[in-house]
Amino acid sequence: MKRFISVKKVRFFPITFLVMAAFIFGQDYPEEFLHGEIRKIQSEILQQERTIFIYLPTNYEESTGSYPVHYVTDAPGTANLFYDLLRLHASVNSVPQGIVIGLQSDGREFNLHPEKGANQYLDFIEKEVIPFVEKNYRTQAFRTIAGHSLGGGFAIYAFLSRPHLFNLCIAGSPYPLQYLTHMMDRKEIMNNTSDYRFLYASLGTVNDINELDFDNFKEAIIELAPPNLDYSFQIHAGESHISNIAVNFQSGLEGFYKDWQFVLPDTLNAPIDVLLTTHYKRLSHKVGYPVKPGEWEVIFPVMDQLAQRGDFKNAIQVLKYCIALYPRSDQAYAFLARAYLSVGEKESAQIYLEKALSINPHNKYALEIKSLLNR
Repeated sequence: MKRFISVKKVRFFPITFLVMAAFIFGQDYPEEFLHGEIRKIQSEILQQERTIFIYLPTNYEESTGSYPVHYVTDAPGTANLFYDLLRLHASVNSVPQGIVIGLQSDGREFNLHPEKGANQYLDFIEKEVIPFVEKNYRTQAFRTIAGHSLGGGFAIYAFLSRPHLFNLCIAGSPYPLQYLTHMMDRKEIMNNTSDYRFLYASLGTVNDINELDFDNFKEAIIELAPPNLDYSFQIHAGESHISNIAVNFQSGLEGFYKDWQFVLPDTLNAPIDVLLTTHYKRLSHKVGYPVKPGEWEVIFPVMDQLAQRGDFKNAIQVLKYCIALYPRSDQAYAFLARAYLSVGEKESAQIYLEKALSINPHNKYALEIKSLLNR
């Protein structure tokens, strides 16, 4: 298992972030906000009504698929930011589309603090929020816990103390790190599940948390981490405690999903369908649920690159691979008809053209190919 740590040593600045954090994370939210919907949960565990914010993928209503879920503390502010970054990266297929659940920031100094109410708040998340989300939305068996400042400390606490709950932790400028470091002395903390898991933590260099505490926590993770836990620790030079929020979320997503995209090699050392199968089998093992390449996001662009190279053999093969995954894809059949026509195999082109039009008689691309075949 490959682990990586990227830490640049920098000068430490005095801490003045607690007041700023309380101001930013404690802001009231409007009844209508930029994305998603507001839901209320009457919590028996907390003995009060709590608000959660639901941010769905842009294609959620049009799709039938299920999605990984990212739980983000200090909503709606940080959750809005996390969702925007996730949506941006998903638009270029560098991360998968996902559902973001924003956890309300009321009472954060008690609810998120590991030495105060964090265990009870985590009970609320595990026994009330997660079941609510998984009952009402299409979810995959993959969860992220993400947060910043005290929210980052809570994310680490949740990730370490209940390893069955979360696959990925993204923690920006986390505290109290001294408590979290000592917490790992308890043997049960690192008794891990067998699933692959990833911890990302970072801090800035301007008015941020104590770098020595950060280093001590990092060394404890390195010493005690089980084989299935990967980690990355980064120091973002020039970032403050507040500006590190966005940098941390983006870097954490990039760190975990760095191998998400399929990159067509300049020279194929195996048939293209074998390369794609291997890539997505590895991703499926990593995230713990079946991952397959999207038609328009992955397969058709790969086909186009191969066709531009003049490699119609593999272009045809990747389209057959697509049809095996998406047997009702009229566009894949239409592209396959065009590929066969390009290599002069008109009979095969006619077969696949008829299949495309049987699925969708109005497919414009298929109708164009029909006119070419009838010349």
